[in-house]
Amino acid sequence: IPGEEANMTISELLDKWMATIHSHLSSKTEKGDLLDYPRILGIGTHGDELQGELKQSVIDRFNTLYSDKAFAELFDDILVVDNTTAGSEGSGEDPGFGRVRESIHKFALEKLVVKTPVSWVLFRKIL
Repeated sequence: IPGEEANMTISELLDKWMATIHSHLSSKTEKGDLLDYPRILGIGTHGDELQGELKQSVIDRFNTLYSDKAFAELFDDILVVDNTTAGSEGSGEDPGFGRVRESIHKFALEKLVVKTPVSWVLFRKIL
């Protein structure tokens, strides 16, 4: 409804978004298990504003708040990164970005592989 506003906390919004994503991603295998992909990387930014153990505390709190939710199994990892270092040369970049890249690369190599039927390859040559 245009112009309608909802007073929701960040936690409530996250619940809503994750429940929606879960409803679309909760496909099952033939054995009844959840598909092993896609998974969600929870990435918190502004890690530069969290000192010492506070980063891990935020991750632990997230895990505690959402561990009993149906969508909890969709999370591959939860990271808090210093987004001011993204793309920095050498060791200046937050190590979390390497984990994000690694996860995306692994997903692309292992899960986005599409087997192409030979007939399609032959048809393409004709075109």
